[in-house]
Amino acid sequence: MPKSPFIVIGSGPAGLMAAERLSLAGHAVQI
Repeated sequence: MPKSPFIVIGSGPAGLMAAERLSLAGHAVQI
């Protein structure tokens, strides 16, 4: 399974942008 489940949510350009924001936020939280 991919580490980013948000990819499934982002089916459009807006979804991709949201996925990037969530992934960045996730990395910030992990750090």
